[in-house]
Amino acid sequence: MSYRELIKVDKYKLDSECASQSERFLGYAERVPPLYEAKLNAELDVKEVEGEAAKQIRRKPKKFLSDPDRITDAKIKEAVEIHPKVKKARRKANKAKAKLRAAESKKEAFDQRRSMIKYLVQLYSDQYWSTDFISPKDTADAKFRKKMRKQQKKKK
Repeated sequence: MSYRELIKVDKYKLDSECASQSERFLGYAERVPPLYEAKLNAELDVKEVEGEAAKQIRRKPKKFLSDPDRITDAKIKEAVEIHPKVKKARRKANKAKAKLRAAESKKEAFDQRRSMIKYLVQLYSDQYWSTDFISPKDTADAKFRKKMRKQQKKKK
């Protein structure tokens, strides 16, 4: 089942929705820590690659700097920024961050789902859908309730 299908709440099956919520949330919550670790490792790799690139630039300034006679920290920093290995490491770190953000968003969506189930249960216990208290015209479920009443009348 897709993520989008798992996130939906069926207000007519609140008992099963409540029962399955913790397992669904846990399934997506468990995905976050490994992705967080991958992000931290990718950021560490970027720093290591930047350090190696800076060493390489200092050893062979003619290869990386336009004016190798005047070597300054600012020039080395600029050269490090455009170094191909640094760019590759940063792209990898950005992908790791994007995967982490996506997993965190899904986890938050399941937390939001939990809140919605709670509110639906509260509405149910407050008899929000009760025909005795609310006119069918006042709710979004008017057609459904009208159909249900017709079916109940047919049974009698």
